Amino acid sequence: DAGAGSGIGTPLVVRKPTGLGPGASEPWEGACPRRSVRVRRGKVDVCVDVHEYPNRPGEAPRAVGDQEEAAALCRQQGRRLCQRAEWERACSGPRNLLYPYGAVHQQGLCRTASAAGARSTVAAAGAHPGCRSAYGILDLSGNLAEWVEGGALMGGSAAKPGHQTSCESDAGAGGTEFSGVRCCVTPRP
Repeated sequence: DAGAGSGIGTPLVVRKPTGLGPGASEPWEGACPRRSVRVRRGKVDVCVDVHEYPNRPGEAPRAVGDQEEAAALCRQQGRRLCQRAEWERACSGPRNLLYPYGAVHQQGLCRTASAAGARSTVAAAGAHPGCRSAYGILDLSGNLAEWVEGGALMGGSAAKPGHQTSCESDAGAGGTEFSGVRCCVTPRP
């Protein structure tokens, strides 16, 4: 049979998952998917994942080599890359702090290189509970630098000293084993 195994002549059946956002793999709890929080930036809200991809507490975040791979991982979950301004707001909070936890760097709160510059290894998501923004989002400073729309890598990484891991830190566009992603999605009404 010429069409066997090729899908030719087979009707296409599309099923929308129930209880999930469009294309999402996580159930929604209110306006945002589970393990995401609503962040307000001006008059626009966005849901931001609490942890780096795959957004599971206690799991090691996945290193992501380039922006295209990062965007594809977010799309697989029905999400997208965060815009830089959304990411910065999630990190700095409503008080516009320089670090997720305050106005000045505090060594040891987040997974960063030592004060002497020795690289750290990447930690499991949420392993540094003091590295939390006002919105409750973890590991925005250090651990993995995170891809955002436009190709920037935000927040520094475990390979950078703490003063290079602020909410404004942009590591540039070169992905490494210390590059990851955190996804965003528009909240439901």
